[in-house]
Amino acid sequence: MIDDENSNSYEVWKKKGSPQNPTEDQITALEKAGQLSQITNKKIKISAGKTVVPLELKRQAVALVKLDW
Repeated sequence: MIDDENSNSYEVWKKKGSPQNPTEDQITALEKAGQLSQITNKKIKISAGKTVVPLELKRQAVALVKLDW
């Protein structure tokens, strides 16, 4: 999920004071913040070839749903 608190290196960069020349530690933190975070790893039921994926997103958020079967 990507929103203002998850997987968003830009927001972390702003919280750090928008450094123009970030330190190595800041770069590491920004790279980590930019990784896609996993919000769940639950198994969901499939009935008659259909399923419902419960997902609640904040305003202006995006989520990748990966289904394996």
